[in-house]
Amino acid sequence: LYFVHLGQKQNSNQAIKDYLKGAKGRKKLAEGISELTEAMAEVSSLKSFEQILVDHNALIQQSTGYKGAKELHFNDFWGVVKNLGAWGGDFVLATSTAGIDKTKQYFEGKGFSTVLTYDEMILTD
Repeated sequence: LYFVHLGQKQNSNQAIKDYLKGAKGRKKLAEGISELTEAMAEVSSLKSFEQILVDHNALIQQSTGYKGAKELHFNDFWGVVKNLGAWGGDFVLATSTAGIDKTKQYFEGKGFSTVLTYDEMILTD
């Protein structure tokens, strides 16, 4: 798992206001996200985790119409890319089985030089 800094900070308060104005099926969306969150807590493989991320992105896109970072920036990336924070915000979560060097090289080639591993982002001392 990798965290890629996009440098496109979004205003979370504005994103929520926009969502509340335009989102369709909020109750169904909340239920779907809750189900995916519960499934994520039980996941035991990267492939299953990736499917949950794909399903989550699809729910958000159906409800808000926002395009995800993979569609906007990384459509040729071999793993899954999931927006974090306000849709289209500062960081994305990327999955990759290609190894750290190839993964970092890909994102750096797209102009995103801050690529942190899970250990660097989450498991700091």
